[in-house]
Amino acid sequence: MQHALVCITATSLLATAAIGAEWPDPNPAPNGDGTNTWYVGNNTQYPIIQDVLDACGDGDEIVVSGGLYVESLAIDNNDITLRPFCELDALSGGGGAWAEVYFWNPTEGFENDNQYAIYITGGNNTYIGRPRMLTQLPNGYAVATEVTPGEWDPKGDPVDVRNVYNRGFRFWSRSIDDVAIYSHNGQATFQDCRISSADGFGGGAMITGDANTTQFVTCNFAETFAGGQPFDLNGEPVCVITIRGGEPQFHRCVISTSEGGEPGIVNQAGGGALWYKCTFALNICMSGEGMYQCTGGTPMFNGCHFYNNASREGTVYFDSTGVDGSRFMNFTLSNFLDNTTSGGQYGGVLQVVCDDCAGDAPEVSFSNCSFDNNNGNSGLGLYDIDSPYFPEYRIAMDINDSGFVAGAPGTGVPGDVNADGFVDTTDLDELFTMLGTCTHDSDYSGDVQIGDLLDLIAVYGNSCN
Repeated sequence: MQHALVCITATSLLATAAIGAEWPDPNPAPNGDGTNTWYVGNNTQYPIIQDVLDACGDGDEIVVSGGLYVESLAIDNNDITLRPFCELDALSGGGGAWAEVYFWNPTEGFENDNQYAIYITGGNNTYIGRPRMLTQLPNGYAVATEVTPGEWDPKGDPVDVRNVYNRGFRFWSRSIDDVAIYSHNGQATFQDCRISSADGFGGGAMITGDANTTQFVTCNFAETFAGGQPFDLNGEPVCVITIRGGEPQFHRCVISTSEGGEPGIVNQAGGGALWYKCTFALNICMSGEGMYQCTGGTPMFNGCHFYNNASREGTVYFDSTGVDGSRFMNFTLSNFLDNTTSGGQYGGVLQVVCDDCAGDAPEVSFSNCSFDNNNGNSGLGLYDIDSPYFPEYRIAMDINDSGFVAGAPGTGVPGDVNADGFVDTTDLDELFTMLGTCTHDSDYSGDVQIGDLLDLIAVYGNSCN
């Protein structure tokens, strides 16, 4: 793999860390542009990944062998790639597959107080989980990024990283006041990662700092309980996703099957956030005002899907106090289906509260959105959107008052190809009619591949009764 920046060889800096057999040899492997590829983790010379992160240079690539790592990583490096080892994938006819790598934040030992599996600060053009699709050469040209299954022991032809089957990185929190990912003014990109908790408790991502531009691309936040306990490092509530300022971005991410406390599943205070073709599905937050709870921030939702979430006051709850007329909470090409609130009447889509803004111009806009069966209402119910503004909300492109808006993602249920909320034979029938047997991106990896068919089989079974 080629890289854009030149760095020094740092082998000597880690001489004391090398243990066991030289596997591979040499390690790090020098690249033609002066950067290095490091092979780290289980059964390598560098089992402590942080040692390599401290020694590597800008532009280096760090390849992690499969396995479980109970280690808190801290990254402030620019332009590095941290990714799993590429294995041969027999299921895809000889293509590649990322090794399964689990990062689990420690609760004992020297790193017990770190309270995260990975901490990011800075990290311009650093990619975690999957390399960026294009590698820029020193002469300015860009080429498709490729990896070879087997790495230093080639077992096939080079594979475009976009076509490598996604198992990849899993980041786990462990305790009720811990998070899997902590990003303070981070600028890195997490791609094809799964964020959860192995024990069912703890937060997914804590995103802080006005300069934060962390990107999450085709990541999955799922199956955890985050009750809002304070995070010891900054006192902020631990949620599935906590946002404090900045402009983080989420592209084709799924936030699903989690339970939240009083601060909600997603809790945002200040700043902005871009949500592009993301799915919020099957989340429960009956003690919180909203599933997505926002105070003074102005997120944008483009092509998003809110499906079967339960909350107390509103699927999205917006305290817009202090938000001026030049900023909006925007929903474009987004769907709200089958969401409920505890009262069963107000806020199935949105509940807005604001100090001293009754009758003011709305700070919320909906464009080409769809609503149906929220709190049992057919189409858009009278109180699905409740705000103190007049009118209650701004409308751009007309509202589609029932069904799905074309271009929005599915329900977030693995294997639900036709987005009806159920996995059954109709999904399998539709899958087989789409350009072959594996063309629907049901695992939200960003690519359509054999793994999507496997997802559907895993959920529905291998029979078609």
